[in-house]
Amino acid sequence: MASRFEVLEIRASGAYATVCRARVVGDPLARDIALKAMKATLVDNARALMRTRDEARLLAKLNHPNIVRVEGLLSMQRRPVLVMEWVEGLSLRELMNADRRGMAADVCLELVARTSKALDDAWNARDDLGHPLRIIHRDIKPGNLLVSVHGELKVVDFGLSCGEYFERETTTVSTVLGSMGYMAPERFASEGGDHPSVDTFALGLTLGEILTGRLALVPRDKDQHDLAVADMCQHIAPRNVDDATTQAIRRLVQDMCRFDHRQRPSHTEVRERVVNLQESAGLSSSLSSFASQIVEPVLNDRPSVLPRQHYRWDDVSFLEGTIDEAPSRKVASSRKPAEADAKIRRLMSDKTWAARKRELKWLLALHTDWSSAPFLEVLQRTTRPWWHFWSQPVSTEEAAVALELLKHRPIPAVRPFAVELAKHRDKRVSDAACILLERIHLDEGHTAQ
Repeated sequence: MASRFEVLEIRASGAYATVCRARVVGDPLARDIALKAMKATLVDNARALMRTRDEARLLAKLNHPNIVRVEGLLSMQRRPVLVMEWVEGLSLRELMNADRRGMAADVCLELVARTSKALDDAWNARDDLGHPLRIIHRDIKPGNLLVSVHGELKVVDFGLSCGEYFERETTTVSTVLGSMGYMAPERFASEGGDHPSVDTFALGLTLGEILTGRLALVPRDKDQHDLAVADMCQHIAPRNVDDATTQAIRRLVQDMCRFDHRQRPSHTEVRERVVNLQESAGLSSSLSSFASQIVEPVLNDRPSVLPRQHYRWDDVSFLEGTIDEAPSRKVASSRKPAEADAKIRRLMSDKTWAARKRELKWLLALHTDWSSAPFLEVLQRTTRPWWHFWSQPVSTEEAAVALELLKHRPIPAVRPFAVELAKHRDKRVSDAACILLERIHLDEGHTAQ
């Protein structure tokens, strides 16, 4: 197969992936796209693979002018590549690096108003069947907010987000996820802090930073936290703004960064307060003017480095090779289901396989062509007649685990077993069966549409 992409520019690189601007070879429209390629060192990292697929599924469900649009997910040399719209512009981090004095208050407030609207819409978004998605970004910071040369705001990088869409593969773990310096204090607690106000907190710190040009280092201790936020607010003194407006902006930032998440305003409340502040102070901002006067000149002044001369070229050079598959919303595996199922059965041959659920999940993530057959065999033994004494008995834990994993393959053939096990006397089994039945119903409804 011939090369599919031409890499035009390496744009950004993080711990998990590298983002570049590219073009489809032979595209008559010569349209630029963004490719987010996973690092080669993470190819065998099941959690990283699951998060990449989750990000693609999530963004595919969102159609919002202030959220970057996803176009598909490819597999190239076993590495997932997220295909997204290309945003010609700069992040707030890059704009601050170019000018550390802080941005104008009218621009900052408009950026926060649009970001709050995008976050609120993501939280309240619904899938095709009307079920709420409850999406939380969990990594809001200046580097993940872009302003295009046309004055558009785009929230990017949903790689650490969470939501309630049923195709989600990753689950909450004890690992603390996020960018240090922007994480709400409850994110460090043992039970995590997955609620919309964690994004409010991060956006409040971001607002303080883009107004002052400096990031507040906020300790996790409540008393020290309050002192640090108060100190940050004292440094907020935007140019060409009266004292009453300055005080109102300081109160907004302080409220958004409250230690207790229950005291923070919601996304809707943040936006309403910003709009009221804009109206009372006459701070109507045109991001189009900001883009033409600030963003575009800074973008044009950036040093140009050819992709092959970039120090990250080795991370993305494979993009100019061959594609394993056609564009898709999922990363498919080149392995046959029989091969994947054989590995699953080998693990399940261990009598303690149900206690190794984490290993099973990793195995399913690495071999995405697995079938439901190994787990259906467990359910068949679970619902066998009492007189089938020659069948190996199944423990309640094994039945519950099989049902839980089958929610990622909710095929109709599973329904009779799930219906029977929904009446199981053990609550773990009955609850797992009910959840599986709901997944089957959702999947069939989605297919019907």
